[in-house]
Amino acid sequence: KFRLWMDANVPADYDGPLCLDLEGQWWSVLDSSNQAVMDTAIDFYIEGLEYAQSLRPNAKIGYWGIPKKSHSKTNSTTASIDRLLQAQTGLFPDVYEYNPGANDAKRLEERVEKCMQMVNGEIPVYAVTFPRYSNGSGLSEFHTQGEFQRDQVQSTLDAVWTDANGKDHRVNGVALWDAYVFVAMYTEGWSEMTNEARKALWNDVDSFHVECLKEMKSCVETACAKAASRREVAQQEQADAQAAADQAAADQAAALEAQRQQQRSQLLATLNERKSQYYVIKPLYANSATAYRAARNGWPVVNQTYKAARVSYITSRRLYLNTLATAKAAYKTDKDLQTYLATISEAKEIFYTELDSYKQEVESFKTALFDLRAKVRNYREQVSAFRSARANWISSANEWKMLNAN
Repeated sequence: KFRLWMDANVPADYDGPLCLDLEGQWWSVLDSSNQAVMDTAIDFYIEGLEYAQSLRPNAKIGYWGIPKKSHSKTNSTTASIDRLLQAQTGLFPDVYEYNPGANDAKRLEERVEKCMQMVNGEIPVYAVTFPRYSNGSGLSEFHTQGEFQRDQVQSTLDAVWTDANGKDHRVNGVALWDAYVFVAMYTEGWSEMTNEARKALWNDVDSFHVECLKEMKSCVETACAKAASRREVAQQEQADAQAAADQAAADQAAALEAQRQQQRSQLLATLNERKSQYYVIKPLYANSATAYRAARNGWPVVNQTYKAARVSYITSRRLYLNTLATAKAAYKTDKDLQTYLATISEAKEIFYTELDSYKQEVESFKTALFDLRAKVRNYREQVSAFRSARANWISSANEWKMLNAN
């Protein structure tokens, strides 16, 4: 029967709300604080829910009145119904109130907000209103239009729950439920009334329903206008924020480009300076290398000349000393002073001539040695300066390439 009713009344591709009603013996079980008992009831409800969802997979399907007020109230002691809530694709909590004359708007608004919170705003919520209240003898009385709209309709439309990300969640719809059977139940002498009389009473109820729906439509239109205004404000704020972000990005890009231009200028100046230093130092390095090589190449000749002079000096000195010894020995024998003095004078002249030559070669050797050492030091300094200048120039050139590559 359910499938036939669905096929007759609900299009196959329907994607709107579809409220199921399953109360009876299971309804009170949903107030249990025992999770095992609760799970048994949930299994039964989910079985029916999944069947309905298989028939209309696009519809937002759920059970009327779930979560119940016992589930959504503060400090609820019922067992968890999260599994049933998550199985539904639409929530249909009731916002009925049986407290005529009192203002229950805030309480019912908080109930709707709690229902949204219980599903983390991820499942659409359609609150169900009821224009009647119980006066102790049944549901024969209607709320005043003002109280009904204030406590049930407007409170539903005013409900808003904000999630952890700052997003506001509101209801997706508000429904009106009533039953013609109440007219028969609470009208005295109903069984004896003519069909015309019964129709007249039903027409009265219809008129009240039409009035309720007109007022509800007005409230919904106002809520939609406010929602459109909020969206417009949000879109404008988003557009302003995007424009500000774009401007900030442009400013940042401009600042970055200015910074890069400054870096380019500074780097180009450094590059040119280091290039100039390199070309200044390069000939100095080349000259020092030439001078060093010349000194190094001439050094063996100087050193050889010095060594030859030293050998000649040592030989001359030995000869001079031998000559002195021979002359002294001869003098002791022949006592020829004139010959002795002449021999000594000649030997001394030869020796001192050789000594002067040796001293000159020593001075030349020292001069050449000092010059070579100086040229070595200068060459090493120029090599270091040249390598440093070349490395600095290459480093700046590479930085310049990288900066312009980006």
